[in-house]
Amino acid sequence: MWVLSSAVQVLLNRIKAPTEYEDDVVSKALILLAEKKLTRRQKEVLLKIYEIGSYKSMTGLARKIAKELDIPLSTAKWYLKEFRDMMLLRGGTAEEKGVKCSLTPAGIIIAKYLKKVM
Repeated sequence: MWVLSSAVQVLLNRIKAPTEYEDDVVSKALILLAEKKLTRRQKEVLLKIYEIGSYKSMTGLARKIAKELDIPLSTAKWYLKEFRDMMLLRGGTAEEKGVKCSLTPAGIIIAKYLKKVM
């Protein structure tokens, strides 16, 4: 996951002011990383977050995902933490207290792709 996290950071730095060509390259790179590094279950959870949209807390989001996908709450929490560490999800930290949990631009790119292929 460290490799994906580092790659996402590099790609996010490029997202700040991309040209049309760079935007396409960044999107393709994110999708390729997700395809190679995320498990099927992680992809399902990421897609579910996209469908839900923002949520008031990380714990609340984990509970909703666990219930809707019939997975253990601890697994849902673990995936959300991993997504946050990979910069695919924001919220749920002391620094972002009061910020709703939601996908980052990188997370949205991946989720939109997953919605088409899953």
